[in-house]
Amino acid sequence: MVNKLIPGEVIQGNHEPMITREMFPKIHSLLNSREEGRKYNLDDENLPLKMFVKSTECGTPYTGYVVKKKGLYYYKNRRSGSRENRSAKKLHSSFMTLLENYTLNDAKYIEPLK
Repeated sequence: MVNKLIPGEVIQGNHEPMITREMFPKIHSLLNSREEGRKYNLDDENLPLKMFVKSTECGTPYTGYVVKKKGLYYYKNRRSGSRENRSAKKLHSSFMTLLENYTLNDAKYIEPLK
């Protein structure tokens, strides 16, 4: 057994060992050499609405993914067990339609907005 509170020290357990004392440090170092978690791309130009769009059912933000075989992007609800998936093309189209309802009529607001 090893513990970060007693670094460098290996304590023999009371149970019958599954591996030899010599194998333990090798296996332990292999297990700890794994990549730390998943790397997420937060700024994907194909999914600009990620974390902006939220579920109408629970208010949870959507995240995105790509179906590599089809090359299609989708948004999905981040809530565990949710089955809310939306096509990125359809969601982007709906968002653009919504944005067309907003215009700036006064030129003095255009520059600060940029």
